[in-house]
Amino acid sequence: MDPRSCDILQATTSDDGRDISLHNTLSPDALRTGAREVHFIKLRPEPITPDNLATNVLVTSVVDSPLHSLYYTVHKVYMPTLLQGAAWKGQVDQGMQQLL
Repeated sequence: MDPRSCDILQATTSDDGRDISLHNTLSPDALRTGAREVHFIKLRPEPITPDNLATNVLVTSVVDSPLHSLYYTVHKVYMPTLLQGAAWKGQVDQGMQQLL
């Protein structure tokens, strides 16, 4: 992920979980039902170093299906953080609260 133009690393497993395939472009068709996938997303166009790894790389995963993973990530991570976290109190408008 060092080149400025590389902003994602996609890792998918084989059906038996023994092999890992890496792609530096998003391959939406690589994910099959029941497969597991991890994305390393570079947030800024700069080389990754030990000093900026924690602030420049977002790690996400997909288990079973993208919709299933998105649903649980929103409802188990982001919704409680945005609606109950002290740092966000009062910053999320009513429409967004209802959507979440």
